[in-house]
Amino acid sequence: MSTRYEIFLKKEEDNSEENLTELIRTTAIEGKLIEKLKIKIKKEGYEYQTEEEIFTLAYPDGNICNFALIHMNKEKNCNEILYSYPYIKSGIDNLITIEKISEDDIGIEGILDAYFQDSVYLSLFDSQYFKNKTKYELHKSYKFNISAIAYSIEEVPESETEIKITNPDTIEIYKACGLNTDGNEMIFSLKHVNMIFSSEKDNGDSEFQTYIEDIEILEFLGNQIYKIKCGLTKTEDEQLMTNLYISERVIKDNYIPKVGDIIRGFIWVQGYLVE
Repeated sequence: MSTRYEIFLKKEEDNSEENLTELIRTTAIEGKLIEKLKIKIKKEGYEYQTEEEIFTLAYPDGNICNFALIHMNKEKNCNEILYSYPYIKSGIDNLITIEKISEDDIGIEGILDAYFQDSVYLSLFDSQYFKNKTKYELHKSYKFNISAIAYSIEEVPESETEIKITNPDTIEIYKACGLNTDGNEMIFSLKHVNMIFSSEKDNGDSEFQTYIEDIEILEFLGNQIYKIKCGLTKTEDEQLMTNLYISERVIKDNYIPKVGDIIRGFIWVQGYLVE
């Protein structure tokens, strides 16, 4: 089963609890201190919030990192790792409208239900929710830097990139609308169609299809990562663009991504508020 940590694991490694625990341990020991701040946290079993000190770490230091939130627990006289997750700084800015916010039990991790151009639904993991949550109002628009990590990717076969219509009555309707037809059939190309179907589980997971506009190959922790610029959806006026990060681990049938290819699969979408 794929996880959000695929880009951190080597091709021959599995995504076992042991490997992921080692990554979190390394982040705690070698991670770069990003910031120290006070935030309000819900205590277990209580509705009220208390102001607590936390600090954040990133490993390795760069545009892709594992991010950890550490709670300076004075009652227990220790530092607790509250959360750890992949954090991507180099996405693409998009304007989205927040419709719903789903928080974790202690109120520092959030999933945003949002709309792009007021028409396309998007589930988004807010990687900096813990410090930006007080700035949000429902039904208002904000600029977010959006990126995605792939769970699984495959190339769409050429045979699935066209819709062929041969029904004479349907063709006559299209002709009446002024559309061109090729004799007794009409062909619609899906090569430049971007589609995203976000999960209803409030977790940022989505199924998608897109075409590759640009590719950059990165070396990350000894792994080869594809950084792909692509659209997740489009309206009449605008595209929601993102940088999608794909590990060789999750690509099916030894496929090698190329500019212009159509791909599909499952991704985890994340972002953060741009101020």
